[in-house]
Amino acid sequence: MFKRLSVSEPFQQLRSRLEQKDRDLKLKGLPGSLTAFSIAQASKSLSHPVLVVCSDSDRAENLRDDLEKILDDEHVGLFPGQNASPYDSRSPHLDVVGLRVEALDLLTRGEPGVIVTPLEGLLFPTLSPEIFDLALREFRVGIHQPPQELADHLAECGYERVTTVEGVGQFSVRGGILDFCSFGNVHPVRLEFWGDEITSIRGFSLETQRSVEELDLVRVLPCREGILVHTLADVYDERVSAFEKEHAIEMTVMREHLMDFGAFDGIESYLSILYGPTSRLLEFVQDESYVYVDDPATVERTGEETTERILKTFERQRQRRGEPELLPPVHLCDNPKRALARIAAHSQIANYALGQHEGSIDFKGTTGRKYEGHLPVLEEDLTKLWRQNYALVLLCESSGQKARMEELLENCPAVLSVEVGTLESGFLYPEGKVAVFNDHEIYSRNRRQRRYRRFKEGSPIKTLTALNKGDFVVHVDHGIGKYTGLERLSVDGISRDCLTLMYRENDKVFVPIEQMDRVQKYSSDEGAVPVLNKIGTQQWEKVKEKTRKEIFKMATELVSLYAERKAKPGVAYSEDAGLHTALAASFPYQETRDQMQAIEDVREDMEGESAMDRLICGDVGYGKTEVAIRAAFKAVNDGKQVAVLVPTTILAQQH
Repeated sequence: MFKRLSVSEPFQQLRSRLEQKDRDLKLKGLPGSLTAFSIAQASKSLSHPVLVVCSDSDRAENLRDDLEKILDDEHVGLFPGQNASPYDSRSPHLDVVGLRVEALDLLTRGEPGVIVTPLEGLLFPTLSPEIFDLALREFRVGIHQPPQELADHLAECGYERVTTVEGVGQFSVRGGILDFCSFGNVHPVRLEFWGDEITSIRGFSLETQRSVEELDLVRVLPCREGILVHTLADVYDERVSAFEKEHAIEMTVMREHLMDFGAFDGIESYLSILYGPTSRLLEFVQDESYVYVDDPATVERTGEETTERILKTFERQRQRRGEPELLPPVHLCDNPKRALARIAAHSQIANYALGQHEGSIDFKGTTGRKYEGHLPVLEEDLTKLWRQNYALVLLCESSGQKARMEELLENCPAVLSVEVGTLESGFLYPEGKVAVFNDHEIYSRNRRQRRYRRFKEGSPIKTLTALNKGDFVVHVDHGIGKYTGLERLSVDGISRDCLTLMYRENDKVFVPIEQMDRVQKYSSDEGAVPVLNKIGTQQWEKVKEKTRKEIFKMATELVSLYAERKAKPGVAYSEDAGLHTALAASFPYQETRDQMQAIEDVREDMEGESAMDRLICGDVGYGKTEVAIRAAFKAVNDGKQVAVLVPTTILAQQH
């Protein structure tokens, strides 16, 4: 599709003017996902990254998703906002930090690519190019790198030292082996040393801890944006002092936090002070790069709203005891007008949604029509466009949906290409004779967005939010105990957090948090208080053995019961036909893999000779009702009645 679009006159004109190094390009007539194709054309025409500035996070994520389908995800990055108020005293989520750091790395490498950011990404501080360069490390086999120095550097860049690497942002050292899990790498990395020489670089699996690939080169990116607190302590202290003197604001508590905690939670709000004026995303944009501004009027309006929101938040804040000083908004984020003026200093491509602009390239695209599930109207439009020599493309969210749409449109005379994969929105492009439709738009349903995380390996570090001090717990090896809190223990120079479990006669068991799967919260009848087990006795083993026997007895009874049910005849319903396909295509959300499995299982049960006996389990909002509606429709379509039993009157009315 991109090839056909790229040879049309407006796309060729865009390429030509970029090759002529026109520094001020204006575009219009690019609705919906056609914008992403124009960005892709710009990227293909340039040898340096393109920075795309949008009004908000939703638009940025939609463009990122479209561009990854048009180009490839290795050359498309998203630089999201910090997704947290600068006055919350907390750092951004690790997934958000990862996307931001990877985007900075893509800009730094200077290779062709696209980085998409909402305006908020330009306004608030991040790493400065100088600090990022200090933090970035690149290794090849054969170079000399003292492993202890590397371990210290990883700790300074936000990595946590653990005994076994289990997620992003961790590293471990075992003899001559150093493992780490960094942003920007497909797998966690294992470095083997002979003295100070790196003799092997391999990617490994977090699940098995075994090597999966040999690597020639690896880049190590910082794991957070507030880094090198001890390495550059003197530099940071000088900048804090200069800030205090210039603005007459005492930063006593912030200084204490830097001294006591290093990179404390929420340090990102003070990066402008620590890193200086170059701690902005635009500082990473090279002179040869272009900045693509999507709908400048909306971007400018969003900037004004952001400034107003931050100001109102600051006026409501009061410094809490023991937390760093609150900074006025002027020291936290750039003025949007100043940021937009800095964009104008770079080569710029402006995509206007409305108005006439002298010298602009008009793509003359239009948005697709909303069909609200009316397939005859869709068929009429497809036939009309086909007779006008349009290339027709229908994009579906899954192979199952593709098969359903092909069946529903099998009588349409138009030649239609039905493919798996969706864009944000369809469009008509007369200049290239291309019409793109999305199945989710035909039925006016929401397209499910992929949120931040996209790392192929990496599991989140387990948390203790489900446990409170005094809760009874069950350890698989030691039995019933009482959780008394979290303690940090140091063994052989390695610190690790452990759950402290109290047993009878005040015996204690320390469970490392990476072994939390061996501990479960105790559950019983309301008000029942369990008896703590004693460490070193056979009491718990006897309880487990008795339980095993009871479970085996129950399983035997269940097998006999199900065998008896299987032998009884039931009603065999007819196979799915056109009406079932139309019903399936009309649901507003794309089915999950497990949901589709449940639907298929129920269908096979109903079409079988035996009576169906199946329980569908799922949390609220996970699509159980859709499974039930499909089954009910199948029964009604064969002339049967359906009874729906629910526990409350409200649920009866809702259904």
